[in-house]
Amino acid sequence: SSPLGVAGDIASLEIIVSPFWWETTGFRILLGTLLLSGGFAWSSSRVKQLKRRNAVQADFSRQLIEREEAERKRISQELHDSLGHDLLLVRNRALDGANRSDSSREKQQFDSISEMAGKALENARGMAYNLRPFELDRIGFQKAVESMVSKISESSETRYFKDIDELDD
Repeated sequence: SSPLGVAGDIASLEIIVSPFWWETTGFRILLGTLLLSGGFAWSSSRVKQLKRRNAVQADFSRQLIEREEAERKRISQELHDSLGHDLLLVRNRALDGANRSDSSREKQQFDSISEMAGKALENARGMAYNLRPFELDRIGFQKAVESMVSKISESSETRYFKDIDELDD
């Protein structure tokens, strides 16, 4: 007999402790799924934003290069047309003066003026060419590069070989 006077029966009590809602497996799976989805969405959004930014930068760079090329072309054309024309006139007038002069001293001065104007004319043409080689507009970028490589190779002891992919549109 038991001290309480109940013979041989054992009593049991079952206690079930339910976890809080945030401690459940379902909530944790849902939270993980939401975090992964949110991370993926943020990542995708960031990639799109960076692609847009890169596209804007590339467009800006292209426009900048186009404007720079247009300005080079304009300056080159002005050097060739106006300055080149004026220097050619000076050279021709000096040659004409030398031919008309009776004095050898004057003839020598006109010849010197003509020679200096000729050198200045060649320098102006060289600058105009270096700013914007005429081949770019006439034969395209690829052929212009090939032409420049050939000229450099011909004027140097170093031999250059060209293997250029198709560049022009």
